[in-house]
Amino acid sequence: EIYQCDWSSDVCSSDLHLSLPLLLPVALLGATAAQWATMLFLRKRLQQAFLRDFADAVDIIVRGVRAGLPVGECLRMVSRDCRPPLNHLFGLVVQEPALGATLAAALRRFSSRMPLPEVRLFVTVLSIQAKTGGGLAEALANLSGVLRARRRLRLRIRAISAEAKSSAMIIGAMPFVLGVVLHFASPHYIALLFTHPVGNTVLWACGAWMLIGMFVMR
Repeated sequence: EIYQCDWSSDVCSSDLHLSLPLLLPVALLGATAAQWATMLFLRKRLQQAFLRDFADAVDIIVRGVRAGLPVGECLRMVSRDCRPPLNHLFGLVVQEPALGATLAAALRRFSSRMPLPEVRLFVTVLSIQAKTGGGLAEALANLSGVLRARRRLRLRIRAISAEAKSSAMIIGAMPFVLGVVLHFASPHYIALLFTHPVGNTVLWACGAWMLIGMFVMR
């Protein structure tokens, strides 16, 4: 009967004030989490697009070196012929020596822009070969084989773990789906979680356990 009263009454006003201390931090936390998740998603998608063509780019450099072209010209070929975002990142590597930076410094900044193990291997091979000499084409050809093997292993892991990830997503989304269903089916029943102090405590405790469970499944 309390939750069916008019909103101008004192009881409903007090319930509304009780819910504000809960809703404000939850809204701030949700906005921060959404922004963080969006940035992680965009970064992961960018890295996947980069790794999709990285081995082919190394093969272009190998063929160019074997044809007698300098490394800088091979990098320019990659920046001209490959798809984004790989062409843009290699274009920065080509432009920096033209502005006075050394190739080693440009490669280090390339590694910092795309912090992946594959990129660190590539930069290490080029740096060592620039200092010691030797067969750069052979070293890059071996690196291309390693990159393709790593990609095959990553795709295999993704296929094997797809079922477990789907189950974890369903389990994680179930409380929120049930909450929405209860909100439309029986709003006065679930309103106690937001308007009563004990309900607020239950929400915080359940949210903490949900985060722990998601972390364990992750």
